[in-house]
Amino acid sequence: MPKAVSSPRQRPFARHHHHVIFTYSNQRYVPGKSHTGLQNNANNTTRVLRQNGIHATGIGVDNANGLRAFLNANWQSISHVVIQAIWLKTADLSAIVQAFPSIEFSVVVHSGYQFLEQEPPAIPLMYATMDLAAQVPNLVMASNSAGMCADLSAERQQPVTYLPNLYPIDQNLVPLPRPYGGGPIRAGLFCSPRPGKNMTNQAAAFGIVCRQLRAQGTLFYNSGRQDGGPNSPANRIITAMKNALAGNPYVTVQAQPWTDMPQHLTVVGSQTINFQCSTSETHNLVACDSVTQGVPVVASSALKWTPQSWWADPDSARDIARVAISLIYSPTAAVDGLHALQQFNARGLDAWESYVLSHTINVGANAWPASSVPRASQGRFPRIESVFATA
Repeated sequence: MPKAVSSPRQRPFARHHHHVIFTYSNQRYVPGKSHTGLQNNANNTTRVLRQNGIHATGIGVDNANGLRAFLNANWQSISHVVIQAIWLKTADLSAIVQAFPSIEFSVVVHSGYQFLEQEPPAIPLMYATMDLAAQVPNLVMASNSAGMCADLSAERQQPVTYLPNLYPIDQNLVPLPRPYGGGPIRAGLFCSPRPGKNMTNQAAAFGIVCRQLRAQGTLFYNSGRQDGGPNSPANRIITAMKNALAGNPYVTVQAQPWTDMPQHLTVVGSQTINFQCSTSETHNLVACDSVTQGVPVVASSALKWTPQSWWADPDSARDIARVAISLIYSPTAAVDGLHALQQFNARGLDAWESYVLSHTINVGANAWPASSVPRASQGRFPRIESVFATA
């Protein structure tokens, strides 16, 4: 068994040293595939934080023992551990948090209540984690959604910290306007088939788009991952989506296998329009992918960071079609999306800066107040190197 830390005094901590570890479960990890969402979120967010002076690293572990072993070997160079999603049993989390009192831990919920209903153990485990956070000084409950933070805090009457996903954007990126000028239409509906993803309504909407424009269209959806047997909820959704377009002479439905990220971005960027008009979201990586590839997205108010001109009523195929037609003809839609994502990142960096400053070594005799930390230029941290690779 790894040796636990006996005292926070053992941990040397330089005044300007911040090293944030993002950890995610390898349980569903498939090397190189774009559907490993928690890993992709960790990689994206750590990259943006590093670009802005906060030293951050993403680490995949197999289980609680793997996380504990990693911390036992590296605890002296770690200030924060951000646990992506609720996958640690409460007893395991409690043991780890109390074994390393000089590290600030957070558990980040990546789904709202609607999505969590698909995984019955998730909500009780989330509540148990909140109860634990109320009992130990170096653990906070967090969400990547400001709305879920408010909902969860109101229901449990406990604080929840906002730690949003961030998405790296090339500083030289300028989306080229490419309004639709006629011809075939390619549409992407890239997601895991879950009820909140609203796939059937969006498929019907694409059918309406193609009929109204009298254009041949191809609707691409992700496939190739095991989501249960023929009667699983996921496969029933795919069947219903195809049935919604059965008999439409303008539309072809085509499966798009999950791929590595470079190929995924190429596929996303090859579309005329992408659909992400979900009924529940906390961030939505595919919408970010689409923005950086210059393709507009039909979204909903659940994707609050997106431009309101992208929002449609997720309960109306006709309204989704209306917004889709407006966006494919718009010369500014892609730029609007980029500006919205840039603004979201800026606000998100402020949230991360506040968290790292206010939750740094707040236990033990070696604690020092956040107010004593000099602010770097533009409110960001000076870069601190450590033994970890940052590439």
